[in-house]
Amino acid sequence: MDVELRVINDSCSFEPVIFGEIMLESYDCGRASCLRFSMLSDSRFPVREGDFISLRVRNRGTHSSSEQSPLSGALSSSSEQSPLSGALSSSSEQSPLSGAFYGICFRRASTNSIITITAFDQLRYFLNRDTYVYSDKRACDVLRMLTDDYRLRTGEIQETSYIIPSRVEDNVSLLGIIQNALELEFLQTSRSFILYDDFGRIVLKSRDSMESGVVLDNANVSEVRFSSCIDKRRNRIKVTRYCGRTGEREFSVKSDPVSEARLGILQHYARIGVRNDVLLSAEAAALLKVKNVNESSLSLRNVVGDFRVRGGSMVRLQFSGISALSGRATVNKCTHVISSGKVLMNLELNLEVGGV
Repeated sequence: MDVELRVINDSCSFEPVIFGEIMLESYDCGRASCLRFSMLSDSRFPVREGDFISLRVRNRGTHSSSEQSPLSGALSSSSEQSPLSGALSSSSEQSPLSGAFYGICFRRASTNSIITITAFDQLRYFLNRDTYVYSDKRACDVLRMLTDDYRLRTGEIQETSYIIPSRVEDNVSLLGIIQNALELEFLQTSRSFILYDDFGRIVLKSRDSMESGVVLDNANVSEVRFSSCIDKRRNRIKVTRYCGRTGEREFSVKSDPVSEARLGILQHYARIGVRNDVLLSAEAAALLKVKNVNESSLSLRNVVGDFRVRGGSMVRLQFSGISALSGRATVNKCTHVISSGKVLMNLELNLEVGGV
Protein backbone atom coordinates (compact mmCIF):
# COMPACT_ATOMS: atom_id res chain seq x y z
CA MET A 1 0.00 0.00 0.00
CA ASP A 2 1.26 3.47 -0.90
CA VAL A 3 1.60 5.70 2.16
CA GLU A 4 2.62 9.37 2.44
CA LEU A 5 3.21 10.90 5.87
CA ARG A 6 4.18 14.57 5.94
CA VAL A 7 5.10 17.07 8.64
CA ILE A 8 4.02 20.64 7.80
CA ASN A 9 5.14 23.77 9.67
CA ASP A 10 5.80 27.44 8.96
CA SER A 11 9.27 26.77 7.55
CA CYS A 12 8.98 23.55 5.57
CA SER A 13 6.96 20.52 4.54
CA PHE A 14 8.73 17.18 4.49
CA GLU A 15 8.38 13.42 4.66
CA PRO A 16 10.29 12.16 7.72
CA VAL A 17 12.29 8.94 7.81
CA ILE A 18 9.97 6.60 9.74
CA PHE A 19 11.41 4.31 12.40
CA GLY A 20 9.12 1.35 13.11
CA GLU A 21 5.33 1.41 12.81
CA ILE A 22 2.76 4.09 12.06
CA MET A 23 -0.35 3.63 14.21
CA LEU A 24 -3.67 5.37 13.55
CA GLU A 25 -6.49 5.00 16.09
CA SER A 26 -10.03 6.19 15.37
CA TYR A 27 -13.07 5.95 17.60
CA ASP A 28 -16.82 6.07 17.68
CA CYS A 29 -18.66 8.55 19.95
CA GLY A 30 -16.79 11.72 19.01
CA ARG A 31 -13.34 10.93 20.41
CA ALA A 32 -10.39 12.44 18.55
CA SER A 33 -8.39 10.20 16.22
CA CYS A 34 -4.76 9.72 17.24
CA LEU A 35 -1.71 9.18 15.03
CA ARG A 36 1.56 7.90 16.54
CA PHE A 37 4.87 7.31 14.84
CA SER A 38 8.62 7.53 15.42
CA MET A 39 11.04 9.29 13.09
CA LEU A 40 14.75 9.86 12.78
CA SER A 41 15.86 13.25 14.10
CA ASP A 42 17.23 15.65 11.50
CA SER A 43 18.36 19.17 12.41
CA ARG A 44 17.39 20.40 8.94
CA PHE A 45 13.75 19.44 9.55
CA PRO A 46 12.72 20.27 13.13
CA VAL A 47 9.40 19.15 14.56
CA ARG A 48 7.54 20.88 17.36
CA GLU A 49 4.13 20.99 19.02
CA GLY A 50 1.56 22.66 16.79
CA ASP A 51 3.01 21.34 13.53
CA PHE A 52 0.53 19.72 11.17
CA ILE A 53 0.68 16.01 10.38
CA SER A 54 -0.84 14.60 7.20
CA LEU A 55 -1.29 10.91 6.35
CA ARG A 56 -2.46 9.90 2.89
CA VAL A 57 -2.86 6.40 1.50
CA ARG A 58 -3.86 4.62 -1.68
CA ASN A 59 -6.42 2.20 -0.34
CA ARG A 60 -7.08 -1.14 -1.95
CA GLY A 61 -10.40 -1.28 -3.75
CA THR A 62 -10.62 2.51 -4.19
CA HIS A 63 -9.81 4.82 -7.06
CA SER A 64 -7.05 7.39 -7.00
CA SER A 65 -8.28 10.73 -5.77
CA SER A 66 -7.30 14.32 -6.49
CA GLU A 67 -8.59 15.25 -3.04
CA GLN A 68 -7.05 18.42 -1.64
CA SER A 69 -5.93 19.24 1.85
CA PRO A 70 -8.46 21.18 3.92
CA LEU A 71 -5.89 23.98 3.92
CA SER A 72 -6.11 24.53 0.18
CA GLY A 73 -7.37 27.97 -0.64
CA ALA A 74 -6.21 29.21 2.77
CA LEU A 75 -8.41 31.43 4.87
CA SER A 76 -7.04 34.63 3.43
CA SER A 77 -10.53 36.05 3.18
CA SER A 78 -11.13 35.62 6.91
CA SER A 79 -9.64 37.66 9.71
CA GLU A 80 -9.98 34.72 12.10
CA GLN A 81 -7.95 31.58 11.54
CA SER A 82 -8.69 27.98 12.36
CA PRO A 83 -6.17 25.97 14.42
CA LEU A 84 -5.49 24.14 11.13
CA SER A 85 -4.80 27.28 9.11
CA GLY A 86 -1.42 28.69 8.23
CA ALA A 87 0.19 25.66 6.54
CA LEU A 88 2.44 26.08 3.49
CA SER A 89 0.88 26.10 0.06
CA SER A 90 2.75 22.89 -0.73
CA SER A 91 0.34 21.02 1.55
CA SER A 92 -2.56 21.83 -0.76
CA GLU A 93 -1.03 20.38 -3.91
CA GLN A 94 -3.14 17.71 -5.55
CA SER A 95 -2.24 14.15 -4.63
CA PRO A 96 -3.22 10.77 -6.12
CA LEU A 97 -3.66 9.52 -2.55
CA SER A 98 -6.69 9.75 -0.26
CA GLY A 99 -6.59 11.54 3.07
CA ALA A 100 -6.57 9.24 6.13
CA PHE A 101 -5.58 11.71 8.88
CA TYR A 102 -4.93 15.43 9.25
CA GLY A 103 -4.14 16.83 12.67
CA ILE A 104 -1.80 18.64 15.04
CA CYS A 105 1.29 17.46 16.88
CA PHE A 106 0.41 17.53 20.58
CA ARG A 107 3.32 15.52 22.03
CA ARG A 108 6.90 14.70 21.14
CA ALA A 109 9.50 12.67 22.99
CA SER A 110 13.13 11.91 22.09
CA THR A 111 15.33 8.92 22.76
CA ASN A 112 18.80 9.43 21.32
CA SER A 113 18.16 10.15 17.62
CA ILE A 114 14.55 8.90 17.57
CA ILE A 115 11.60 11.30 17.98
CA THR A 116 8.18 9.91 18.84
CA ILE A 117 5.22 12.03 17.70
CA THR A 118 1.61 11.92 18.90
CA ALA A 119 -0.92 13.91 16.89
CA PHE A 120 -4.68 14.43 17.29
CA ASP A 121 -7.33 15.72 14.92
CA GLN A 122 -9.63 18.70 15.62
CA LEU A 123 -11.94 16.78 17.96
CA ARG A 124 -9.16 17.09 20.54
CA TYR A 125 -10.31 20.70 20.98
CA PHE A 126 -13.74 19.42 22.03
CA LEU A 127 -12.20 18.62 25.41
CA ASN A 128 -12.37 22.37 26.12
CA ARG A 129 -14.96 23.19 28.78
CA ASP A 130 -17.35 26.11 28.63
CA THR A 131 -20.79 27.37 29.66
CA TYR A 132 -23.57 27.83 27.11
CA VAL A 133 -27.19 28.89 27.47
CA TYR A 134 -29.20 28.44 24.29
CA SER A 135 -32.75 28.01 23.07
CA ASP A 136 -34.60 26.91 19.93
CA LYS A 137 -31.60 25.19 18.36
CA ARG A 138 -31.20 21.82 16.69
CA ALA A 139 -28.17 19.63 17.38
CA CYS A 140 -26.66 20.63 14.02
CA ASP A 141 -27.09 24.30 14.99
CA VAL A 142 -25.38 23.64 18.34
CA LEU A 143 -22.44 22.04 16.51
CA ARG A 144 -22.09 25.03 14.17
CA MET A 145 -22.22 27.37 17.18
CA LEU A 146 -19.35 25.50 18.87
CA THR A 147 -17.15 25.22 15.78
CA ASP A 148 -17.66 28.90 14.97
CA ASP A 149 -16.77 29.99 18.51
CA TYR A 150 -13.62 27.85 18.58
CA ARG A 151 -12.68 28.52 14.93
CA LEU A 152 -12.69 24.88 13.86
CA ARG A 153 -12.95 23.77 10.24
CA THR A 154 -16.12 21.95 9.21
CA GLY A 155 -17.21 19.78 6.31
CA GLU A 156 -20.57 18.11 5.76
CA ILE A 157 -22.95 18.71 8.67
CA GLN A 158 -26.16 16.81 8.05
CA GLU A 159 -29.34 18.45 9.27
CA THR A 160 -30.97 17.22 12.46
CA SER A 161 -34.65 17.95 13.08
CA TYR A 162 -35.55 18.19 16.79
CA ILE A 163 -35.60 21.79 18.07
CA ILE A 164 -34.34 21.94 21.66
CA PRO A 165 -36.59 24.45 23.47
CA SER A 166 -33.93 25.62 25.93
CA ARG A 167 -30.84 24.23 27.64
CA VAL A 168 -28.17 25.31 30.11
CA GLU A 169 -24.75 23.65 29.87
CA ASP A 170 -22.61 24.85 32.78
CA ASN A 171 -18.90 23.95 32.82
CA VAL A 172 -19.36 21.13 30.32
CA SER A 173 -16.92 19.96 27.65
CA LEU A 174 -17.79 20.87 24.07
CA LEU A 175 -18.06 17.14 23.40
CA GLY A 176 -20.54 16.77 26.26
CA ILE A 177 -22.61 19.68 24.95
CA ILE A 178 -22.98 18.27 21.46
CA GLN A 179 -23.52 14.71 22.71
CA ASN A 180 -26.34 15.92 24.96
CA ALA A 181 -27.96 17.61 21.97
CA LEU A 182 -27.57 14.50 19.83
CA GLU A 183 -29.07 12.33 22.57
CA LEU A 184 -32.14 14.57 22.64
CA GLU A 185 -32.35 14.24 18.86
CA PHE A 186 -32.29 10.46 19.18
CA LEU A 187 -34.90 10.34 21.94
CA GLN A 188 -37.29 12.48 19.91
CA THR A 189 -36.70 11.12 16.41
CA SER A 190 -34.85 7.76 16.83
CA ARG A 191 -32.19 9.10 14.46
CA SER A 192 -28.57 8.54 15.49
CA PHE A 193 -25.61 10.62 14.30
CA ILE A 194 -21.84 10.36 14.46
CA LEU A 195 -19.37 13.22 14.89
CA TYR A 196 -15.81 12.88 13.59
CA ASP A 197 -12.97 14.67 11.82
CA ASP A 198 -12.70 13.83 8.11
CA PHE A 199 -9.16 14.83 7.10
CA GLY A 200 -9.20 18.21 8.79
CA ARG A 201 -12.90 18.98 8.65
CA ILE A 202 -15.43 18.18 11.38
CA VAL A 203 -18.46 16.36 9.99
CA LEU A 204 -21.80 15.19 11.38
CA LYS A 205 -23.41 12.25 9.60
CA SER A 206 -26.31 9.89 10.13
CA ARG A 207 -25.15 6.46 11.23
CA ASP A 208 -27.17 4.98 8.38
CA SER A 209 -24.69 6.62 5.97
CA MET A 210 -21.60 5.07 7.60
CA GLU A 211 -21.68 1.76 5.73
CA SER A 212 -18.06 1.04 4.70
CA GLY A 213 -18.77 -1.69 2.15
CA VAL A 214 -16.18 -3.93 3.82
CA VAL A 215 -16.98 -7.60 4.49
CA LEU A 216 -15.02 -9.42 7.22
CA ASP A 217 -14.83 -13.20 7.25
CA ASN A 218 -12.57 -16.11 8.14
CA ALA A 219 -10.36 -15.37 5.13
CA ASN A 220 -9.25 -11.85 6.12
CA VAL A 221 -9.35 -12.06 9.95
CA SER A 222 -6.75 -13.98 11.95
CA GLU A 223 -8.32 -13.92 15.43
CA VAL A 224 -11.88 -13.47 16.71
CA ARG A 225 -12.85 -12.87 20.36
CA PHE A 226 -16.53 -12.65 21.33
CA SER A 227 -18.50 -12.32 24.58
CA SER A 228 -22.05 -11.33 25.56
CA CYS A 229 -23.68 -10.42 28.89
CA ILE A 230 -26.82 -8.80 30.35
CA ASP A 231 -25.16 -6.66 33.05
CA LYS A 232 -26.26 -3.43 31.39
CA ARG A 233 -29.40 -4.69 29.67
CA ARG A 234 -32.67 -3.09 30.77
CA ASN A 235 -36.02 -4.68 29.85
CA ARG A 236 -38.18 -2.28 31.87
CA ILE A 237 -38.02 1.52 31.64
CA LYS A 238 -39.63 3.76 34.25
CA VAL A 239 -39.45 7.49 33.66
CA THR A 240 -40.99 10.29 35.68
CA ARG A 241 -41.54 13.99 35.43
CA TYR A 242 -42.43 16.58 38.07
CA CYS A 243 -45.66 18.47 37.45
CA GLY A 244 -45.12 21.98 38.79
CA ARG A 245 -48.81 22.88 38.89
CA THR A 246 -49.93 20.00 41.11
CA GLY A 247 -46.65 19.15 42.82
CA GLU A 248 -47.14 15.51 41.81
CA ARG A 249 -44.99 13.12 39.81
CA GLU A 250 -46.20 11.50 36.61
CA PHE A 251 -44.83 8.10 35.56
CA SER A 252 -44.56 6.13 32.34
CA VAL A 253 -43.48 2.48 32.22
CA LYS A 254 -42.50 0.49 29.11
CA SER A 255 -41.37 -3.13 29.31
CA ASP A 256 -40.62 -6.32 27.38
CA PRO A 257 -42.67 -9.10 29.08
CA VAL A 258 -40.94 -11.93 27.21
CA SER A 259 -37.51 -10.73 28.28
CA GLU A 260 -38.71 -10.16 31.85
CA ALA A 261 -40.01 -13.74 32.05
CA ARG A 262 -36.65 -15.17 31.03
CA LEU A 263 -34.13 -12.74 32.53
CA GLY A 264 -36.10 -11.20 35.39
CA ILE A 265 -36.90 -7.51 35.75
CA LEU A 266 -33.93 -5.31 34.81
CA GLN A 267 -35.17 -1.74 35.35
CA HIS A 268 -33.85 1.63 34.29
CA TYR A 269 -35.27 4.61 36.20
CA ALA A 270 -34.85 8.23 35.13
CA ARG A 271 -36.29 11.68 35.84
CA ILE A 272 -36.68 13.74 32.69
CA GLY A 273 -37.91 17.24 31.95
CA VAL A 274 -40.55 16.88 29.27
CA ARG A 275 -43.68 19.01 28.95
CA ASN A 276 -46.47 16.39 28.87
CA ASP A 277 -47.28 12.70 29.37
CA VAL A 278 -47.23 11.99 25.62
CA LEU A 279 -43.55 12.95 25.42
CA LEU A 280 -42.92 11.05 28.66
CA SER A 281 -44.28 7.85 27.11
CA ALA A 282 -42.32 8.40 23.89
CA GLU A 283 -39.04 8.79 25.75
CA ALA A 284 -39.71 5.61 27.76
CA ALA A 285 -40.31 3.69 24.51
CA ALA A 286 -37.14 5.09 22.92
CA LEU A 287 -35.04 4.17 25.96
CA LEU A 288 -36.41 0.62 25.98
CA LYS A 289 -35.43 0.18 22.34
CA VAL A 290 -31.85 1.28 23.09
CA LYS A 291 -31.29 -0.51 26.39
CA ASN A 292 -33.10 -3.81 25.84
CA VAL A 293 -30.14 -5.52 24.20
CA ASN A 294 -27.26 -7.59 25.52
CA GLU A 295 -23.91 -5.91 26.00
CA SER A 296 -21.52 -7.62 23.62
CA SER A 297 -17.83 -7.47 22.86
CA LEU A 298 -16.31 -8.53 19.56
CA SER A 299 -12.61 -8.01 18.95
CA LEU A 300 -10.90 -8.83 15.67
CA ARG A 301 -7.10 -8.99 15.46
CA ASN A 302 -4.72 -8.88 12.50
CA VAL A 303 -7.41 -7.98 9.98
CA VAL A 304 -6.34 -7.20 6.42
CA GLY A 305 -6.05 -3.39 6.42
CA ASP A 306 -8.62 -1.22 4.69
CA PHE A 307 -8.90 2.55 5.22
CA ARG A 308 -12.57 2.53 4.34
CA VAL A 309 -12.98 1.29 7.91
CA ARG A 310 -12.76 3.80 10.77
CA GLY A 311 -14.31 4.27 14.19
CA GLY A 312 -18.05 4.72 13.76
CA SER A 313 -18.27 3.00 10.38
CA MET A 314 -20.22 -0.21 9.77
CA VAL A 315 -18.88 -3.50 8.46
CA ARG A 316 -20.49 -6.77 7.40
CA LEU A 317 -19.63 -10.01 9.22
CA GLN A 318 -19.73 -13.37 7.47
CA PHE A 319 -17.96 -15.78 9.83
CA SER A 320 -18.55 -19.51 9.86
CA GLY A 321 -17.55 -22.40 12.07
CA ILE A 322 -16.82 -21.72 15.73
CA SER A 323 -17.13 -17.96 15.28
CA ALA A 324 -20.65 -18.18 13.88
CA LEU A 325 -21.25 -14.46 13.54
CA SER A 326 -23.06 -12.69 10.74
CA GLY A 327 -24.77 -9.39 10.07
CA ARG A 328 -23.81 -5.74 10.48
CA ALA A 329 -21.60 -4.32 13.22
CA THR A 330 -20.46 -0.82 14.21
CA VAL A 331 -16.76 -0.19 14.71
CA ASN A 332 -16.20 1.18 18.21
CA LYS A 333 -12.43 1.46 17.81
CA CYS A 334 -10.21 0.92 14.78
CA THR A 335 -6.42 0.72 14.92
CA HIS A 336 -4.54 0.74 11.62
CA VAL A 337 -0.95 -0.45 11.92
CA ILE A 338 1.33 0.40 8.99
CA SER A 339 4.65 -1.43 8.88
CA SER A 340 7.00 -2.18 5.96
CA GLY A 341 4.39 -1.11 3.43
CA LYS A 342 1.74 -3.45 4.84
CA VAL A 343 -1.39 -2.49 6.77
CA LEU A 344 -3.25 -4.54 9.37
CA MET A 345 -6.22 -3.55 11.55
CA ASN A 346 -7.35 -4.36 15.06
CA LEU A 347 -11.07 -3.76 15.52
CA GLU A 348 -13.40 -3.51 18.48
CA LEU A 349 -17.00 -3.86 17.35
CA ASN A 350 -20.43 -3.18 18.83
CA LEU A 351 -23.08 -5.81 18.25
CA GLU A 352 -26.72 -5.87 19.26
CA VAL A 353 -27.26 -9.40 20.53
CA GLY A 354 -30.90 -9.52 21.46
CA GLY A 355 -32.23 -12.90 22.48
CA VAL A 356 -34.96 -12.71 25.10
